[in-house]
Amino acid sequence: MFCFNNKYKILIVFLTLGLSLSGQRTGLDLLGSKHRIEIPFNQSNGLLLIELKMNGIPLTFMYDTGAENTILFKKEIAVFLGLESDRRIRIIGSDLSDAIYGFIVHNVNFKIRSEVQRVESIIVLEDNVYKIQESTGHQIDGLLGGNFFRNTIVKIDYRRSKIIVQHPVKAKLNLVGYEEVSSVFYEQKPYLKAKLKNFEGNQRDIILLIDTGSSIPFILHTNVDSNLQVPKHLIRGNLGIGLSGTLIGLIGIISRLDLDGFRFNELLTHFQELDETVLEQKDIIRHGILGNDILKRFTIIVDYFQRKVYFKPSKNYNKAFEYDKSGLIFIASGLDFNEYFVRALVPDSPAKKAGLQKGDKLLSLQRIPASFRSLGNIQKFLKRKTGTRVRMKVLRGDEKIVFRFTLYDMLKENLTELIQNSDTGTVLQYSEASN
Repeated sequence: MFCFNNKYKILIVFLTLGLSLSGQRTGLDLLGSKHRIEIPFNQSNGLLLIELKMNGIPLTFMYDTGAENTILFKKEIAVFLGLESDRRIRIIGSDLSDAIYGFIVHNVNFKIRSEVQRVESIIVLEDNVYKIQESTGHQIDGLLGGNFFRNTIVKIDYRRSKIIVQHPVKAKLNLVGYEEVSSVFYEQKPYLKAKLKNFEGNQRDIILLIDTGSSIPFILHTNVDSNLQVPKHLIRGNLGIGLSGTLIGLIGIISRLDLDGFRFNELLTHFQELDETVLEQKDIIRHGILGNDILKRFTIIVDYFQRKVYFKPSKNYNKAFEYDKSGLIFIASGLDFNEYFVRALVPDSPAKKAGLQKGDKLLSLQRIPASFRSLGNIQKFLKRKTGTRVRMKVLRGDEKIVFRFTLYDMLKENLTELIQNSDTGTVLQYSEASN
């Protein structure tokens, strides 16, 4: 039976830094007798969700290139299946702050469609993770890390919502329209080499993790390099989704990001500190993360065998990013995740000024009942253009209250000021030695 005995040796493990589980196979067994397979996925709230069966039980896992190992979030599933645990481990979640615990389990059978299956070692979390479901509005049972696809070539086709897995030798890789981007791998995680430029024209080389487990475009870590300074003009907002739920932090704009031949100007940037324990590790220290809001603008090939990465851009891949203009951060609750509550508000935002409060339950948006909407639909509406009028009815205690406010671009005004005053030291600064 599944055991949680503290006599097991405690190990330090990071989802973003990896763990080599014993008993792993070559990875090519995923293909069986085929040279190429397709795995469909659903795109939901910026995550890639795959329907599969684990030891015969239907579950939903997300594909996370930023994790090395496969992880089951719900302990009761392992208990029900009678899985036997090995070692107890300590994990730093994708929010890089709160430690959680789990157990290694071997010989778990995964089946994706009838022809795709493999036996894998996984990590089972000691405590269930429900907040990630609150933040997405969907049932998510676990994640598939890079180890699941080791030694194969993986193409992520966002337009067709398919992951194409190929044999590295027996299948011919079609690279028409693709460009190789400078990359480096640590274990099973791909990192890109990029260049960051501030409004004064100073440029710096950085390393970014390709993270399909992140729902936002771009994160910069503020404490990795002392020469990278956070802009003074920032707002608080939703950083995305981690194992502990919605991550709230600081948002601003940088002048330019270059990924070899691909360029993003005036890029929406989220700022986050890395946990000090992560900084002490001897493997690759990244400066930030590229998430699905950028990645989905390309078709991406991750060659886990040759350890290379290729991008094929979509039309207008570098168009401006949409972001929330209300200041509201919602979570989903209820049996079907169709009840929505205000988790937090951005100070001085339109919603905050209108009088909305943490804990308010959404009853309707634009007179449409909240139960008819998804969390993603609500978030998409609140990213509409400046000047959009919003009517929102909420339940606060026993009282139903209607609020009206206008969406406002809180960052655009700051961006204009940044460009006009770029000589005042209010933007990302680099020392002369770092140029």
